[in-house]
Parts: sequence; C-alpha cells; structure tokens
Amino acid sequence: MKEVAYMVGFSDSRYFSRSFKQKYGITPSEYKTQAQRQSALQMKVRLPLSDES
Repeated sequence: MKEVAYMVGFSDSRYFSRSFKQKYGITPSEYKTQAQRQSALQMKVRLPLSDES
C-alpha cells in the first residue's frame, strides 16, 4: 500500500489507510481483495465473442 499512498499524495501509508477506510468503509487491502474477486468472477462469466463451431 505504500506505493499507492505515495502515488495519490500521502507520505504516511497508515494515514492513507485510515483516511481510505473513513471515506469508503473498508481498508485498502479489503478493497483490493474485493476487486480481485470481482475480476476473477468476470473472467469466469465472459462469453466467447463469436461462435467457433
């Protein structure tokens, strides 16, 4: 998370995490986990673009 905090202008990653949780109701790590699960789910659900039969 240090890299993300720095990229968005925070020099203290702990302060970034607290601010993120206050605004969004979850920690950055929880957000990352949810995003990864959502992405994996979307990958499983994708249909082929064309019928190759």
